[in-house]
Amino acid sequence: MESSSAAKFGQCDNPEIIDLPIIDITELDYKTGKKVLDAFVTYGFLYLSTGSTPFTSSLLQRTFNVSASLFALPSDTKRNFWIESATNRGYTGERNEILDPAHQSAGDLKEAWNFGEFNVNGRLQQGLPAEVAERGAERELKEFEDACRATCERVLELLALALEVEDKSWFSKRHGRPSGSIVRLLRYPAQKQSDEKADVGAGAHSDYGSLTLLFQRQGQRGLEVRDNEGAWKGVEVVPKGCSGDVPPIVVNIGDLLSYWTNGLLKSTVHRVILPKSAEEDRYSIVYFCHPKDDEGLVAVPSHVVRDRGDMNEDETVGYGGGSQGKALTAKEHLMRRLEATYGTRK
Repeated sequence: MESSSAAKFGQCDNPEIIDLPIIDITELDYKTGKKVLDAFVTYGFLYLSTGSTPFTSSLLQRTFNVSASLFALPSDTKRNFWIESATNRGYTGERNEILDPAHQSAGDLKEAWNFGEFNVNGRLQQGLPAEVAERGAERELKEFEDACRATCERVLELLALALEVEDKSWFSKRHGRPSGSIVRLLRYPAQKQSDEKADVGAGAHSDYGSLTLLFQRQGQRGLEVRDNEGAWKGVEVVPKGCSGDVPPIVVNIGDLLSYWTNGLLKSTVHRVILPKSAEEDRYSIVYFCHPKDDEGLVAVPSHVVRDRGDMNEDETVGYGGGSQGKALTAKEHLMRRLEATYGTRK
């Protein structure tokens, strides 16, 4: 008998595909912001046209190369950089994380490297294996993180425009150092065809921060989102109508933007289900954008949010371990979620 969130919520190797909008954010104006806002209100997810962001095919390929090099290291080497729950930085192995503890008895089938924000001198604030450091991995990761920060700032400014906030930097100026922002490199191993339990790459959850950027490789699907009717829908790596030499960036709302907008923006539940037809490991890169640690979770001064009204008592933000109850600051919320994710598995 399966004991996973796939069994609990239903799993299909070829799920129905959700039709998310693809948005070009070249123009910083109300019209573009309204497209972003409408997508987040409706789905909690959207695609960004990569060509309208700082990401080039070269930058993405180089970052994926760093990822492959890190995961190819011997197990003993990787374990020397084991993740610290207090900082959420370092390496974590297969089955160590449980994103949906209410419905999972086995951990997620993935391994990951978490890299926290760089310091003001542009240096990592954590160790890096010498085997990859000597090949310039720190420089590549810094360039990637810079592009992530710029992209998130753009999306946050567009949201402020669409919400008609008087201070257009209301969201963006609440992001800075120190924060829980993380570049996460992920590897999901290909499944054995006979393994009926090893199908949950990441259990059902909502993200903990404000925005999340997801970078994928062509032919390596797995992301699913839960729609308003509770059904799971697949997210294409390259949707119909998409052009360009790299897949679009998947962007979704995290818990904190949902708090800031009194639930107007959806912190949508999602998961990774590994297709049994996959013949190769799935690699992805995620940037979790977080506000500054001490930022309070107060509503944005927007008439659009005020018109929506306060959240009802039965409304909740977030899904997964540690999402119950409202925290006072961004860091408090993050620590609650991380404690539930790792529990005693440190």
